[in-house]
Amino acid sequence: MKTLLSIAVLTLAVTESSAQQGPIVPSFPGYVAVINPGPAAGLCGARGCITPDVGIPLSYFATPADVGRARKEALNMAAIAGAVQDAVPNPGDRFGFRIGAAGSSGVFAGAVGFSFNMNDSARLSLNYGHSGSIGLFSGGLNLSFK
Repeated sequence: MKTLLSIAVLTLAVTESSAQQGPIVPSFPGYVAVINPGPAAGLCGARGCITPDVGIPLSYFATPADVGRARKEALNMAAIAGAVQDAVPNPGDRFGFRIGAAGSSGVFAGAVGFSFNMNDSARLSLNYGHSGSIGLFSGGLNLSFK
């Protein structure tokens, strides 16, 4: 949401007419000014409206720390996705167990998986992966038909 808002503000704020108007000051301290070359209308959302008269609160924008946290979380999830896989039992076996590991850009994840062949056409799988402060469970029931 913050990224989309930032793009919308930059698109609205940088226009040819705004460059000729001189410095634009927001109505309130801690807000970013908004320039609207068209009719005086605003963008409204669940948290309120952004108008040329008021501006945008600085708290609506992502900080470098926000971006860093989101990047780290995305890398953790990518590593978990690489590590978590079903433990497929060998033909004729009833149980399967798998230990997996994966890494992405200096972030590493570990995972364990367990599968149980209930019969020739059904298998139950449970998996858990962990990276950083993120843990992920997955599971499923695999059915096969002739």
